[in-house]
Formats: sequence, C-alpha cells, structure tokens
Amino acid sequence: METSPDPLTPADHNELDSLAATLALSSGSTIIFAISPESGPNHPVVEQLNSIVSQEALSDQGFELRNCFYSDKSLINFLYRLNPLDQETSVNTPAPSRPLIMAFGIEQLETPRRINELKRLNVGRESLFERDMVLMFWLNKPQFLDEFRLRAPDFWDWREQIVEFQTHPPLAQLFYPYLEWLIAQNSYVKFSGVMQVQRQVDIFLDQVYISLKAERQKLVVDTSDARHLSKANLSSAGIRFDEFEAIPQDIDISSSTKTIPEKVDLAKAIQDSQYSVILGDPGAGKTTLLKYLALHFATAQRDDQETVLAGEANENLGQTRLPVFFRIADYAERLATESDLSLQQFLREFSQQWQTEFTNQPEQDTDTTIFEHLRHKLDNGKCLVLLDGLDEVFNQEIRQQIVKQIEEFVTKFHNNKFVITSRIAGYREVKLSQRFSHFTITEMEPEQVERFLDRWCLAVEKAQRPDASQHYWQQEADHQSGELKEAIAASEGVKRMTGNPLLLTILALIHRNGSRLPNQRVKLYELAVQTLTEDWQ
Repeated sequence: METSPDPLTPADHNELDSLAATLALSSGSTIIFAISPESGPNHPVVEQLNSIVSQEALSDQGFELRNCFYSDKSLINFLYRLNPLDQETSVNTPAPSRPLIMAFGIEQLETPRRINELKRLNVGRESLFERDMVLMFWLNKPQFLDEFRLRAPDFWDWREQIVEFQTHPPLAQLFYPYLEWLIAQNSYVKFSGVMQVQRQVDIFLDQVYISLKAERQKLVVDTSDARHLSKANLSSAGIRFDEFEAIPQDIDISSSTKTIPEKVDLAKAIQDSQYSVILGDPGAGKTTLLKYLALHFATAQRDDQETVLAGEANENLGQTRLPVFFRIADYAERLATESDLSLQQFLREFSQQWQTEFTNQPEQDTDTTIFEHLRHKLDNGKCLVLLDGLDEVFNQEIRQQIVKQIEEFVTKFHNNKFVITSRIAGYREVKLSQRFSHFTITEMEPEQVERFLDRWCLAVEKAQRPDASQHYWQQEADHQSGELKEAIAASEGVKRMTGNPLLLTILALIHRNGSRLPNQRVKLYELAVQTLTEDWQ
C-alpha cells in the first residue's frame, strides 16, 4: 500500500522538533512566533504540530489546543473569557489543562484595528503573563515581526522563541488566508466618519446586526374575470409576478391587474432567490447586509460547514458558497480608462493584487493563482457574488456599460448566486434584467429598534470592560439601553428617524458619549451628512 509523500521539508521537521522541545520545557506564560506561508489550522505544519502536542512526550503538560481567529474576535477578549483570573478553584478541583492558544490572522486585519490589537497586547502584557498558557502567533511573512517590535515592544521582549517554516500548503488551501482576510474586513462596524466616536472601541457586526425586512412588489392578476389563463393556473385564486418580471404570454393582460407590496424577511428572500437586487435609501443597511453575508459565508467556508447559519437566531442563509465581494465603483474607476475591461478580467486583477499583498505565493504562472481556483468555483456554481453600490456610478453611460458587463458575467456563470445593491434613486433608468428579484429595504420596526439598542449597549459594555462579569455587562447595558429608549421616546422628531439604521446608530453613539440627543431632526441630519461625506466613498 502506497503512503502519501511527506509534505514537510527536513528543515521544517527540525524546526518542529525544536518547537516541541520548547513546549515540553516551558512553564508559565510562553510567547512563540511561528512563521509559515499561508498559515492556518489546516496547514501541514500546524496539523503536524497538533499531532506532536497530543503525543505522550508532551502529555505531562496537558495542553488544551484552542484556535483564536483575529478575524472573529479580539485576542485579549478571547483570553479573558477563556480563563478569568478571578476564577475560584478548590484543592480538590483537578488542575485545568494548560491552554495552547493558536492565534491566526492578525496580518489580515485592517491597519487601525491591527494597531489597536498590538497596543492592547503591549498594555495588557502584565495580566497576560499571570496566566499559565502558551500563546503562539502564526504569521505568513517574517516582515510582520517588525510590527510587533514597533507596536508592542514590551510584549515583544518577553518572547520565548521564533520558528520559521518553508512548507507551503496545498494550493487549494490558498483560499484560507483569503477567507481570513475577507472575514476580518467585514467582521466589525466602522465609525471613522462620526466625530462622536473618538473614544469608541471595536464593535463586532455579529453583536449588533438585526435581520432586516424588505418589500417585493408583486403584480396580482385577478382570475375572476380573466378571459384567458393557462390550465396550470386555473386552480389559483390569484397569480403573482415580480414587478420586474414579464407577464407570461398565456395570461390575458386585459384582465384586472394591480401591484401590491409583499413584506418579506430579507435573509430568507436572498436564500430563496438566485439573483437578487437590494434597493434602499442611504443608510438603510445595504452595504451592511453584504458585509454580513460575506462574513458568514466566508466563516462557513473556512470552517467546512455545509450550511450557513448566522446571527443570534442561527438563521439559515443557505448552502455554503465562496463569497466574492467588491464595490462596483472600484470597477467603474478602471472602466473609465479601460473601456474594454470585462468584469471577469477585473476580478482576475483583483485576485492577483490580493495574492501578491497577503501571501507568500506571488504570481508566477496561471496554474498557481488564486484566480484559477476562484474561476473553478465559479464554473461549478459554488460562489456568492456580492456587488455593492450600483448607484455609486454617477456617469449613466458607464453605468449602462457596467450593467451590460454584469449581465454577461451572470449569464456566463449562471449557476452561482448574485446579490447586487443600489439606491432607489436612479435605478430604474439603468436597471438589471427581469431575471433578478428586486427587494426594497423597509424601515426598522419598533421591535427591531429596541432589539438593536439592547444588543448595541451590551456590545459596547463587553468591548469597554472585557474583564468584567456577564452580570455587570448586562446590568450596565440594561441601564444604558433604558436611558436611550426614554430619550428617543421624548422626541417625536427623533423617534421618526430611528427607522433608518445609520441614523439610529448615530443616535446610539451620541448618547454613549455623554451628549444629549438632538431634539431637532435637522441637527441629526447634519450629523448624518457629516458621516456620509467623511466616511462613505
């Protein structure tokens, strides 16, 4: 029986032996930096290390392997919840296993959040070193060590070992760093355009996201006086069609018809529709919806889940697919200077740029690019394509060209799922074809507003006091949420603004920072305009 070839080089085996020796002799808090191309939990080096740790040679240490993904959470918060320092144990309580924390993905974080995480490591080093654990940072490139030296110099000085491996993972696993990057890009809420949030901390999207609702316009054909209907439809009391879809030829359009709105849960609607256009006013949550979808589809893909379950209620978003997410305006900028640039070619260039920047596998030939794997996924209908902001293309001629390119791309890769967003204003002048289902986001209902405020206040408490207890978080969150709800209820003008997610978030930020809510809508609009001009591209 043939055995599979060893994926590790002899030099990497030597490095693993050295690392295993360090782990066996370690005590107290131990910091290790491990450099490995395209590192991840399924990397051959990581899998081999996991096997070594579980062997008898290290059994005396009693390691408990835990993965921490920076894309999902702050490492400091993860450690606080893993092993609180004030945890009480009795003499009869068996000694807990010693945590061996594998921290992945710090390189993929956006610069502001990455800097914040490194500063938190530096400031909180004393607390970290009171814990009996091994903390191992997995990095893709040795150059990133300079970030630790610069941003967390005191933490860096306490390092135990640096190991470097040369083995690359199988090429198909190149998707792992891409997924980590995509998760990191979309896992938290950004506030850089709102002046009231200078003291705010990271709020993760999953902690505050509320599932939205939408309306789908339906054309209703009254069958009671229709002069001609197909036999298949004779038993129906009424026949509904999407407003943007053509009426079947076997229905007499001289029958009595009317258009009525149908309210649907947006997540469920997207799950059921292969091609979707999401329409909404500024601040209605279109981009946030795509971020939410990208986050959870990427997470499910990374964790080998067959189905995407998201949010507090584990809502089913459908079959797991590889998400592809970018702004249409970025494509439009290129199209303005390269009029023959197809959407597929733009996607190729986007993936090539990403691969060069974030991995140790630069472009060499077409067989080693992430685009070739992405193209394979597209050919097999395994992708979720998210295109944000058709309305951001102000030149109508270019917008028409983009719509044409999107239609050609959808036709070529028709087995994939597509979700495209646009403002309502201007969409009908240049709209997508009748195969797309169209949904218009509705204002948040009072119950949704209250649920958002409750979740928002709890998320802020957790972020500002990661070392506090669950009881403290909930008590403070209930207090803050109650005050905010009372302040909103006191002004009808402000209350009417809470149906818009962006304006509601601004209200929550203002209140959280100790300022009074504006009692005039014009003041709130001023803050919203400031947010749009400073933060939105």
